[in-house]
Amino acid sequence: GPANNFTKFKEALSKKALKKYGNLGKLIKLGKYYEPDEPDTTEYDMVNDPKGVNKANYMEDMKEYRKELMRMRNDRPKLFALIYQYLSDESQEEIKRSDKFEEIDEATDPLGLWLLVEETHKVNTISKVEAVTKMAARKTYQAMRQGAFESIITYKD
Repeated sequence: GPANNFTKFKEALSKKALKKYGNLGKLIKLGKYYEPDEPDTTEYDMVNDPKGVNKANYMEDMKEYRKELMRMRNDRPKLFALIYQYLSDESQEEIKRSDKFEEIDEATDPLGLWLLVEETHKVNTISKVEAVTKMAARKTYQAMRQGAFESIITYKD
């Protein structure tokens, strides 16, 4: 509903996911999979490398890059479980109503699950009419007031 705690949930889940799964946990804030930078051969002087040190460095960096990709791929089901675990019963029921849920659940796809969670929880109004949604957003914005003992950061969120 409109008075949900989605922003607090997202922040807490993001921190937990980052702590447990590193770069894969960036999915919560980015809304997509994090893609590490692949080592670029132009950064290694392969032409002037008589002892093969630059080539060895490149090969080592490439190996680390592939390990990180594989680790993130292998941790996807774990991140899926983490996201699903912290959803309330009501939220679980809401996302299960989606046509996409069965496919996402079968694949244990954390990105699909997270996008589905955002889709079902970010809405301030149940209307799909843009004018009605904007009017509801304006009313909510105009009614906002900082609480007497509320910090400015909490109020901003």
